[in-house]
Amino acid sequence: MIHINEDNDLQIESPRVFTSPEQILDDLTGEGLTKQRWFSLQRIINRSTTTGETAVVEVTFVDKEKSRGYRTKFGLHRTNGKWRISSFKTISGG
Repeated sequence: MIHINEDNDLQIESPRVFTSPEQILDDLTGEGLTKQRWFSLQRIINRSTTTGETAVVEVTFVDKEKSRGYRTKFGLHRTNGKWRISSFKTISGG
């Protein structure tokens, strides 16, 4: 399996551009394109650490058709008893 560390949308001539936090949230939730892409892939939880009200979770999204793994790291923060994503990045493959 190939691990990549770049955003698919940056590989096309006209990548998607978000102009507000609401647009990003819409893309990551509901019927958003990024959410649809993520949920179409197998997800593997690699590692997680929790310190008080914060956590970091490394997740690999596996595209079986392309034989690729997309390694990501989510920063989480607990707010009102619910975990919320506070940061996200794609990390290099190993």
